[in-house]
Amino acid sequence: MEAAKVGGKKTLLICLGAGYDLRSVKYLECGMVDKVVELDLPEVIDAKRNLLGPKRLLRRRPSLRDVIPNQLSLISVDLNDHESVKKVIIDQVLTSNGIDNSWYTIYIIEGVMIYLDKGAPGRLLDTASKVLRERGLTGSLCFADRLEQVPGGDEILGKEQLELNGWALKEWYPKPGLARHMGKADIIEK
Repeated sequence: MEAAKVGGKKTLLICLGAGYDLRSVKYLECGMVDKVVELDLPEVIDAKRNLLGPKRLLRRRPSLRDVIPNQLSLISVDLNDHESVKKVIIDQVLTSNGIDNSWYTIYIIEGVMIYLDKGAPGRLLDTASKVLRERGLTGSLCFADRLEQVPGGDEILGKEQLELNGWALKEWYPKPGLARHMGKADIIEK
């Protein structure tokens, strides 16, 4: 099944801290994206490989035997270390997969920034946008998390914070709880 195109482009989904969520497999299975890369801590990536492997998911869903190894990559990295994240995205995600301007990149981050070290959430969002801009790529950020410098549900503060990190806020849905900011932002192209 061919994936849905964003602006006529193939779609790369980069999940920042996907944990044990299987949404990326569903997106691939339904043809919503062409390629998925999940970045998370080594112990989470190891457990996820076991979850997706031949003794678990692939045993129950043999139709995914070509999808998972060819379209889904699981990469270990500490999201607190923005230099390592940048290197991984450039080398192991974009370069090794031949991602160029015929691709549209979507970052997803959900319930991750609340666990990062002080200052790391902003650096992570900044790194994600800079990597795309430096390579002339387009993309979006979908988030359900807490922006570090936005104490409540203030949309103006959210917009300002995202702009500082290279993103133009398009949709904003505040909610109660730890991961109180939900929305979508597009890369600010320079």
